[in-house]
Amino acid sequence: IRSDLGSPDSDGVYRVLDDYPDFGRLGPARGMCDDQRFLRDPRLSYCSATWVGEDRVITAGHCVEDQFDCDNAAYVFKYYVTGYDRNGDPTFPEITTDDVYLCSSVTTDFADGGTDIALIKLDRAVVGGRTPPIYQKSQVPTTFGQKLLMIGFPDGLPAKVEDGGAVSDTGSSNGYEFFTASTDAFGGNSGSGVFDEQGTMIGVLVRGVTDYVSDDERGCTVVNELPNSAGGEGITYVDRITQLQPSQPSPPPPPPSPPLPPLAPCSVSVDSGPCSLTKNGTHSCVTSPGFPNDYPNDKGCTITCLPPANTVEAFEVEEETSCQYDYLEVNGVKYCGTSGPPNGEPAGAVQWVSDFSVTAKGWKICWELENGSSPSAPPSSMPSPPPSASPAPPPSSASPSPPPPSASPAALSIEFQVTVGGGGWEGEVSWTLTCSGALIG
Repeated sequence: IRSDLGSPDSDGVYRVLDDYPDFGRLGPARGMCDDQRFLRDPRLSYCSATWVGEDRVITAGHCVEDQFDCDNAAYVFKYYVTGYDRNGDPTFPEITTDDVYLCSSVTTDFADGGTDIALIKLDRAVVGGRTPPIYQKSQVPTTFGQKLLMIGFPDGLPAKVEDGGAVSDTGSSNGYEFFTASTDAFGGNSGSGVFDEQGTMIGVLVRGVTDYVSDDERGCTVVNELPNSAGGEGITYVDRITQLQPSQPSPPPPPPSPPLPPLAPCSVSVDSGPCSLTKNGTHSCVTSPGFPNDYPNDKGCTITCLPPANTVEAFEVEEETSCQYDYLEVNGVKYCGTSGPPNGEPAGAVQWVSDFSVTAKGWKICWELENGSSPSAPPSSMPSPPPSASPAPPPSSASPSPPPPSASPAALSIEFQVTVGGGGWEGEVSWTLTCSGALIG
């Protein structure tokens, strides 16, 4: 309950941690044995949450099942230990009014039997130069043994970073609603952000196994230690949050682009990857790698200048509803399973992608050349960038005009930007701490 945080003083600083009572610290509150860790840490929060940008926070659905729960919590940054005083008690940064936010609204269907995840809209946009993490907005299943990092507030303690967890069950049997891992989580970690090795948020911690057990010989409590193979912490796939966000109205269509100057005819080519291009007189074909044998894992290729007068002679690719694993992309549409593109549709540039598992026979597209000459094809169009990518800047010059009749065709200039990222745990920890928050209650 946010009343536990108290009110700020005249300087706008919350003083709840300045002289925290002993009975509320972990050791006395849990009756912990003297050799356990964090005995002097306060237990102030009841759940964890992750700020994902502007005024939006993601947490577990059971932490804020309705508007009443949301209104009675405070969403707090900077609840972490900076050092220890002469008595061994932890010290903290000042928590000011710029670090504390309240609930405007909550969206979750957990109480109605839905997924254990919630999207919170804060009372105002977050300030302070903080950087939110990138979170996975589409379904990308984890892999067995995949390393994980979790940031949260176990048992209400100040923020803790746990980087020893690994995936023990990818969640294929539950439709990838949640996966299971060996993260060291406690009550209070519910809502914690779970990240992959690249620093992308992929899940939200929602449940776990027993946290503490009694040491009967010493008459005190110890942490329940389990082997990694027994990891049973449940983590909701964070892409489920997209099902809770209201759909946004489509923006108006952009104005039509001015006509481009004519391009010279081009020849079909495999610009990258192991796809095969064969010619037999006037009959030519392009195929997936290894066709008619099964295509390999983790291979992709790009084919350009494919003529529109073609026939899809074979198509057998791994089946998936949204074609996100193995697919042939044509004009921005992904095809998989046994439903390939219509004849004549794969014109211009097409792209083939296969993931790390499950293969099939693949595909074959053929066409006839007139008098053995290379056909003209529409110019290959670059695929649209994903929503998170930065759009390429427009050319500095005005839109091109058609050349005078005596001029040779102008070359088409395409400008684009590619952004890559990554990093080790240490770098990820430094920024992720700025976007994780505690739910105080």
